Amino acid sequence: MVNEAAADRSGTRRRGAALVQAIHDATLAELSGTGYARLSMEAVAARAGTGKAALYRRWPTKQDLVIDALNATLPDLTRPIETAGTLRDSLLTCLRGMRDVLAGRTGFPDVTVLVELMREPGVAQAYREKLITARMAILRSVLERAVERGELRADKITPLVVRTGPALILQGLLMTGTPPPDAELRRIVDEILLPLLGAG
Repeated sequence: MVNEAAADRSGTRRRGAALVQAIHDATLAELSGTGYARLSMEAVAARAGTGKAALYRRWPTKQDLVIDALNATLPDLTRPIETAGTLRDSLLTCLRGMRDVLAGRTGFPDVTVLVELMREPGVAQAYREKLITARMAILRSVLERAVERGELRADKITPLVVRTGPALILQGLLMTGTPPPDAELRRIVDEILLPLLGAG
């Protein structure tokens, strides 16, 4: 049973999806503010306005809670990419989505927190599967649809080419501390990706 601290400011107790969303939001805020190592279930519960027992009933460990919050926060890039149009437009849409996630613009922790998370084996595996592997699959599907439209030869799609755009975004964030602007993403697509794909 959720204790009195679970009541929101209007006096109505949050339950179900509303409470889960509040806990996810609190988890991400604590991650951004203190990092993974110092994050505690107590602090998350206090920030979410609920009891610690409410967290442990659903998430037995801090790792479980963090993984669930990260997964719930990642935006779905599929729809905008499907309707983006040309290969160039689709690549730009995909890279912008990746840039915004890594820059912390979507509620997802920024790259400094993600670097810390990558040192945590269980969290790192979930991060790779949800953010990296899943995004690579989306990017590959963009290229495969271009092949179907006759814009690209299938033999041009290699694992190295698929990784190039996201790798350059991450490198830029690590080197400068700021996300690459749209102008730089256009240069990545026009000067690197499209020529590598034989479509430039």
